[in-house]
Amino acid sequence: MKSLFVLCLAPLLLLAEPSAALPKKLLVTSGEVQIELSARHFWNLNGIWYRGRMVCQKNKGFYGTVLSYKGLGWVGTGHLENKIGETEVVVEFLADGKPVAPGQDAVTASSFRLKKTSLLHQTRLHYELLLENNCLREQVTMEAVNDAELGVLYHFMHPWESCFQEFILQGSHDPALKQVFSAENERKFVWEKSPSWAALYDPTEKLGVLSVVHSDRLLGPEPQWLMWNRGRDRKLYYVPGKNIKHAPGTKSEARMLTCFFNSEAAEWSSQAAGLAAGKIPKLTANP
Repeated sequence: MKSLFVLCLAPLLLLAEPSAALPKKLLVTSGEVQIELSARHFWNLNGIWYRGRMVCQKNKGFYGTVLSYKGLGWVGTGHLENKIGETEVVVEFLADGKPVAPGQDAVTASSFRLKKTSLLHQTRLHYELLLENNCLREQVTMEAVNDAELGVLYHFMHPWESCFQEFILQGSHDPALKQVFSAENERKFVWEKSPSWAALYDPTEKLGVLSVVHSDRLLGPEPQWLMWNRGRDRKLYYVPGKNIKHAPGTKSEARMLTCFFNSEAAEWSSQAAGLAAGKIPKLTANP
């Protein structure tokens, strides 16, 4: 029988305290990719490394799903300013299909899977992460348990390092939006409707990162990419909707696949587009 770790958090706690069966963090290595999962962030991602180099920041941004409830503010992952956080958290870690031993704080595997359920105030969250073949696949399903009004919500936020100097946001229909990170877009939000894929490029290391997104059940009529250049990082968000009346039983889901690639500067954008075309069909099947 697969072992389940249960992390029950009192709604008024400022910090998440892991149970005896859980470490404070879990460091996972698979191929050339390493990730950290953190109890403090309710077992969401908290850092990504590629070939030993940090490419997505640790302790500098709240990965995962975050909801903005009208009158309450942000709820989810590291957002604890309103003392709500995530409750009823249940997590399962599988390395090469086998349960990770309780208390183990590091694991190396060809395939690693995280399964998690939690309650974000009035919304039940089911989240899965699969790391294999140097790619991260994330899937989230949400269901409203009580009436609520949501302002902005996001999934799959990744605070990429400032070494990435260029980016592309591709919608399903419009021509791709391509920009260089600069003073002109620093501290500004860059939006793109009907997200299909996004990519960033580090010309020094000739490294690209690609994220492809897909949803069969949209929460809002107009999902968007959001890129926020904060100078010290490049935060990429998938925003499935804004200003939503979340009635009980309302369900939505989204999936994202994130991979790395190497390319010369002159070819990186076309290489990203070609790679995305091959990855999009992989998101139509369950992980």
